[in-house]
Amino acid sequence: MNAAAAGLVAAVVAFVLLWLPTAVLRRRELRRRVAAHVEPRRREVVEEETGLRGRFARPLALPESRFRGTRWWRSLDRLVDAAGLRLRTTEVFGLAVVGTVAVVLLGLAFGLPPLGSLVLALALVLCSRLALSVRINRRLHAFEEQLPDILSAVASALRAGHSFTQALQAVAADVPAPAGPELQRVLAETRFGRPVDEALAALGRRTGSKDLEFVLTAVAIQRQVGGSLAGLFETVSETVRQRQQFARKLRGLTAMGRASAGVLMAIPFGLAVLFLVLNSTYMQPLFDTGIGRALVAYALVSMTVGALWLRKIVGVKP
Repeated sequence: MNAAAAGLVAAVVAFVLLWLPTAVLRRRELRRRVAAHVEPRRREVVEEETGLRGRFARPLALPESRFRGTRWWRSLDRLVDAAGLRLRTTEVFGLAVVGTVAVVLLGLAFGLPPLGSLVLALALVLCSRLALSVRINRRLHAFEEQLPDILSAVASALRAGHSFTQALQAVAADVPAPAGPELQRVLAETRFGRPVDEALAALGRRTGSKDLEFVLTAVAIQRQVGGSLAGLFETVSETVRQRQQFARKLRGLTAMGRASAGVLMAIPFGLAVLFLVLNSTYMQPLFDTGIGRALVAYALVSMTVGALWLRKIVGVKP
């Protein structure tokens, strides 16, 4: 009876975890569209009540006010910003906490030991962090793919007689995501009084693009010594294209090694999860005995060392 009740609670929590973010985001999108057609005072109320900010303002304000100055909170804030999520850092933190609790309850409902449930919860956190990193890398790759065309368009706008800010505004209006929204954010920051150089430097830190850092360094030097910005952008655009071609060739040469490293690292975790799901009693000695815990710790340490070693071997950077 207790197991059935725990399973029911875990199922309800899992349903809420999967349904609530989708429903809230859909409602926020609808309210955002409606807010553009109502009076200004009502628009402010609608924007304030949109999404998780309005409905769960007090619960989400507590961790933000408590952990805002910590290093890991700033790191999470940078990750959320770099990923281009439509959620705030507090919302991501709240979803992570709810997901961890739901996984622990599900593990206990299916008869897993407490340590096994905690391991599954830790695996969920690691998988979420991995998914966030994958999204950031994809967004960075898409941004760098757009960068040469953006530089060529800016050079053409400068040759047509536009200023640097006007050239950025013309390009930002036509370029799709992720480069378009990022350039629009730079322009919005300049309208609020932030210098263009600082806004572009913040864009470089936010995206983490090495090619963009190279471009910004060249632009800063050119502004100090003087000269034609249009010619500089054309030269830098060609240089960035050549760098990207070399990077693609290098990734192709190291694809086999990177795939082998990923498979070798995924096999132990995949087998552990499979055994926990199919026959949890088979894995209990690893969590219930001192020797088993020591073996698990040794395996994790040795796998970490091996992962770093494999990354050093196959992680050749252009």
